[in-house]
Amino acid sequence: MPSKMQALQDEHAELFPHVGQLRTTAEKITGNNARLLRELIAPNVEFLADHLIIHAKAEDEVLYPAVEIAMKAPGATATMAREHIEVNTLTEELAALMNAIPASGPSTAQITDARRLLFGLYALVGSHFAKEEEVFVPALEAAFSQAEVDKLYAGMEAAAGRLRQPAEPAVV
Repeated sequence: MPSKMQALQDEHAELFPHVGQLRTTAEKITGNNARLLRELIAPNVEFLADHLIIHAKAEDEVLYPAVEIAMKAPGATATMAREHIEVNTLTEELAALMNAIPASGPSTAQITDARRLLFGLYALVGSHFAKEEEVFVPALEAAFSQAEVDKLYAGMEAAAGRLRQPAEPAVV
């Protein structure tokens, strides 16, 4: 019998190869070629900023409140939401590092920092996904009907779509 949370599990399965790419990229970083280093890091920053962080924000907005209801435990998702903040912070650091690489080539410290950030993101996100799959998915499946789960996932998709839209300019 398929999981009630199959849509979320499918989304995680779609995201996870990109998470693995974080580790692969960290392992590939060698030498002092600025262009090559930027080309290695850029797709990872794009994935994190344009996909993973939006997924995380949709979880914070829609999924995590439902998990707390399912678990009858207000605040039960606080540590996971904190991990989302850390992923965002590390992504911003990685993007800043990538943009700060001089044309003459990265410093040894920049190479070390790039590898640290990529390996750190890989470990953090991998562990985070495992906790969601092993703790939150069973709690949601036990507490909610398929119709409720479908509505929850539709809410996540709507939130992600809204988050992908560029902000409207302020009217003055």
